[in-house]
Order: sequence, then structure tokens, then C-alpha cells
Amino acid sequence: RLLSTKSVDYQEHVSEYGLHWNFFFTLAAVKIVCTLLIWLTRAQWCGVISLSLIAAHQYLLSNYGLRDALLHGFHGDGSRRGFLDANREGVISTLGYVALYFAGIRLGRLLFKSQRTVKDCLWSLLELVICLASLAICVNLSVIFIEPISRRMANLSYFLWTLMSTVMLLVLFLSVEIVIVLCSKMICADSLPGGCVQCSPIISRAKSKASKARCSCLLTAVNSNQLMFFLVANIMTGLVNLTVDTLSANNLFSLFIIFSYMFTLTALFVILHLKNIKTRFW
Repeated sequence: RLLSTKSVDYQEHVSEYGLHWNFFFTLAAVKIVCTLLIWLTRAQWCGVISLSLIAAHQYLLSNYGLRDALLHGFHGDGSRRGFLDANREGVISTLGYVALYFAGIRLGRLLFKSQRTVKDCLWSLLELVICLASLAICVNLSVIFIEPISRRMANLSYFLWTLMSTVMLLVLFLSVEIVIVLCSKMICADSLPGGCVQCSPIISRAKSKASKARCSCLLTAVNSNQLMFFLVANIMTGLVNLTVDTLSANNLFSLFIIFSYMFTLTALFVILHLKNIKTRFW
């Protein structure tokens, strides 16, 4: 990505991650640091590790001049002399993203448990709603009493806001899933959308009791090629930015671009899924 963006003179905002740094470097750094921490500790401690890291990160930002270093450079003059100073946004924000990674693991341990009945799903939904309400309160308190949300710093407010947004989406997704399950009990399950031979080969057996099993083909398609989906999405974003003056696009044209982008991206990976093609080789 670094070579491609430099070779085509792709628009970059130095204040996002730095002069040479980009989010792929952040992903690599987070993966390495988190793998080491998980190896040294236990997965059950992810919540404690996450809270400890984000508390330490915010404390350094607020009390030890890390915020000023990020905004104005280590020399205080806004210069970018040396690798660390040139890429201070990416380097400093990495600790916040590490905390966010561990928070995601903790959230997953809360959510991905056995849900055999609608009652289990409803309990999970209630837990998520309570979590969402708590995070919403914490976000507002953090913004009021600590500092505004800043992705550039990956500060406490951004950490809480990102978790809140994620939990909100999970609440919506789980609600839709519960509605579909309830509908399947009230009407003929065969009339419901979803399911394909790749996800559940038994679906093709019309007379089988198990043939009523359903899946989300789009979700399975993305899960089968997650990294490639992310990379292709980045390439398509770059192509849009290179060919369209996005800053001057009106609302209608912007929506057209977004819908076309999402349709093309998801259609490509659904086709790969239906052809049973997986790009993961490790």
C-alpha cells in the first residue's frame, strides 16, 4: 500500500497517521503487541488489560504531554524530524487501538456463547442493550469531563464511542435475527430467504427435516475471505478517490457511489462464495 500510494501520488493527510505510517502499519503493530500480551497473560484477562491500557493511554495524553507531542511534535514546533516525530500520530495512537482490540475480544466472549433458544437470544439482546446504554453514558461523560472524541489520538472518548457504535450495530443485527427466527415459527420456513448449497449442503434435500436450516450467505461470504474483502475494499476506495471529486459531490451522487460501491464489493465476494473459492492460504 505504501508503494502504490506514493507511486500514484494518492491524496494523503499527514495528520491522520503521519508521514510514512498508515493504518496497515497500525494493524500489524496491534497484532504483534496483542499476540505477545495474550501469550504472556490469559484470554480471560482481556477486559482488565483493555481498561488498564486505555486508562494508561489517556493518563499519558492528559498529564504527561503526549497530547501536545502528538499535536505539535516532540520538539513543539510542528516539525517532523526523525521517524518517530514524522509518524507520531500512528505511533502514539497504537496503544489506544491495542486497548480496543482487547475490548473486542472481551465483547466477543460475552456475545459468542451458546444460544440454543429464542430466550437465550433475548437474554443476549438485553445484555447488549444494557451495555449500549452504559457506553452511551460513558461516552458523554468522557467528552464533557475529559476531552472530545479523537481518532487521531485514539483517546478514551474514541475508545468508548467505537465500542458504543459496535454494540449498537450488534443490537440491530441480533434484533433482526430474532425477528426472522420468530417469523420462521409462524410461517413456512421454506418461504424465508437465505441459505445455499455452499453454506448448508443439506438445504438441497427438499424432503429432509434439516433442509429448513438457513444461513446468511453474505455474512458467510465475507467471513470466508475477510482479509481479501478488506484489501479489495481499500483498492476500490482508492479508485473512487482517484476518479471522482468526492469533496464536491452532491448528496444524491454520493449515495449512488456508496450503493454502487457496496453492491459491487459484496456481489464479487458472494460469487466467490458460491464458487467455493477461498483466498486465504495460511
